[in-house]
Amino acid sequence: MISLNLLLMVYIGTVCVIMLFDLVIAKLNTDYMKKHGTQIPSIIKGIIDEKELKKI
Repeated sequence: MISLNLLLMVYIGTVCVIMLFDLVIAKLNTDYMKKHGTQIPSIIKGIIDEKELKKI
């Protein structure tokens, strides 16, 4: 039988890894948006209203 303490440690470790992964992804997204957030992709440049996009 597996010890309850081992299962608890595996669970806590898994939660910590998931939280760390989430923080890294959020940081990458924030850095990308600071760098490129004001640019309109060329693929939608004529489709979307630039004034409305700036409000968002």
